[in-house]
Amino acid sequence: MKKQKILLAYGSKHGTTGGIAEEIGRTLEQDGFDAEVRPASAVQDVTGFDAVVPGSSLHAGHWQREALRCAGRNADALAHRPVRLFSSGQVDGSAEQHEIPPVPGAAGTMAHLRARGHATFGGSLTSETAGRIARTMVKHGKGGDFRNPERIRTGAHEIGSELRSQGPEQVRGSVRPVPTPEPAIEITSLTKRYGPTVGVERLDLTVAAGEVFGFLGPNGAGKTTTLRCLIGLLRPTEGRVRALGLDPVADHRRLAPALGYLPGELRLHPELTGHRSLRLLADLQGAPTPRRAELCERLALPDSDLRRTVQEYSRGMKQKLGLVQALQHDPDLVVLDEPTEGLDPLVQETFFELLAEARAAGRTVLLSSHVLPEVQRTCGRVAIIRDGKLVTVESVAALREARARKIRLTFTDGRGRRSLGEAEHWAPRWNGDQVELLVPPRRVVDALRGLLALPVADLAVEEAGLEEAFLDLYRHADPGSPP
Repeated sequence: MKKQKILLAYGSKHGTTGGIAEEIGRTLEQDGFDAEVRPASAVQDVTGFDAVVPGSSLHAGHWQREALRCAGRNADALAHRPVRLFSSGQVDGSAEQHEIPPVPGAAGTMAHLRARGHATFGGSLTSETAGRIARTMVKHGKGGDFRNPERIRTGAHEIGSELRSQGPEQVRGSVRPVPTPEPAIEITSLTKRYGPTVGVERLDLTVAAGEVFGFLGPNGAGKTTTLRCLIGLLRPTEGRVRALGLDPVADHRRLAPALGYLPGELRLHPELTGHRSLRLLADLQGAPTPRRAELCERLALPDSDLRRTVQEYSRGMKQKLGLVQALQHDPDLVVLDEPTEGLDPLVQETFFELLAEARAAGRTVLLSSHVLPEVQRTCGRVAIIRDGKLVTVESVAALREARARKIRLTFTDGRGRRSLGEAEHWAPRWNGDQVELLVPPRRVVDALRGLLALPVADLAVEEAGLEEAFLDLYRHADPGSPP
């Protein structure tokens, strides 16, 4: 009989988790399985395996990010095969007890990947362990190896027994049934008026739990009003709003610990230091902040900056502080309004990593932006809002397909504005001898055939900007316009 193949993928900055993975692998080999151990960073495809056992070290209550990235890359394939999780930690003898539940980071990943179980096997603390706290503990004689080999082998036998009770033909390629979770966001007929002015009108929107969802529209479209109603800062004039099943206004105290929010215009008390600002906002959130140190490190907010007052901060530093406060308590729902404003390119890359890890951990993220490329990069679906009304909800793939192309032509004869024939339907904008057109993607080739019959000196084709493209494409078409 062909042996079942099991992949053990570990993510760790040092050797503790790798050592646990090796021990599990050896035990599974002895039990008659074909076990392969790899670092999570090297795992690009899990489709050749019958089962997958991802593992990670726990840092401040969270999985190490290489393990989360691996889970995110392979989420679709993992949904079709058995998954069990393991962690190294806590870094003391308590891991030998069976009372330690999955910490929030592991629990979120377990739910998102529909894993069948999670075990914590204990960690090690040596002079090689990363982090100031770890070095201090070792210096004061509190280091050591707290892994329990017998517990590791018992856990491996349990994994093997479960897989042996099913054949490869039963587990590989079969989708594990799971109950449909309650939506993280439900907005029904939301209307918000400011006197005679309508901010949002009869807006309906549903975002699934574990989804990274984009909310697109030009400035003034109603995005911020919608978000403020969602988090309880504004009371709807009409309609119903639910976040994580709660009324954001009536149940605000219950919702706050599970909600992270970054406003589009972050206003902080100028005389408070960064440290005091984060502590104050954590008090308002009403939740522990297990991720604060990690986020400050990754977003390049060193202690020297956090000791300075906010009035000394640049715009980018304030935005980084805002991201830390939105994520420091590891919320289930994260609402971000223009989150990359003011961030330099390197910090933006870190932000995108954080979003990928949030998706892998099963968090829900609503990302509001007028910058289309960042939404395309991070989101599975997007909603487009214009003048307070929902225009459409689309997958990112469909959105990319529908986006108009901008054709820019420069003519050689110096005549300036002229008739463009059929191309007059495509919103020509003239500037001397140059004209720009917004052309539906399926008509670009036909458009070029006609336009190149004119005396053209230069031509460029590019994707149109959000406001140019979508406000034109989703406007009710003039009956005389070409399809």
